[in-house]
Amino acid sequence: MKLISAMVVVLILTGCSTMTPVEMTPDQLHDQISAGDVLSEGEKVKIVTVDGKTHKFKVSSITDVSIIGDDIEVPIADIIAIETKEFSGGKTAVLAGSTILVGVLLASLATFTIM
Repeated sequence: MKLISAMVVVLILTGCSTMTPVEMTPDQLHDQISAGDVLSEGEKVKIVTVDGKTHKFKVSSITDVSIIGDDIEVPIADIIAIETKEFSGGKTAVLAGSTILVGVLLASLATFTIM
């Protein structure tokens, strides 16, 4: 039972996340990024540029003209879409509930096997 409790605590603390699109036109995105309203340092992003390339990285800094990550610099003017990584309470709840159910089933099976 302690193992099940530990697994649930770990799941709740780590949680699940999902990539969520930022719903704006490219021009709105450019303005909002420059204003500092869309992204922040340390955030994980998926960016699509005008040439059709997709870039996934953790933002290390944002300047007036570009978003910078590990070994990449994407000009703000080239961005047509952004997805940001956000916590998903629903996914975490389903995962925690499933883990509890599996744990209870395994504990029940172990009890019947020992008898």
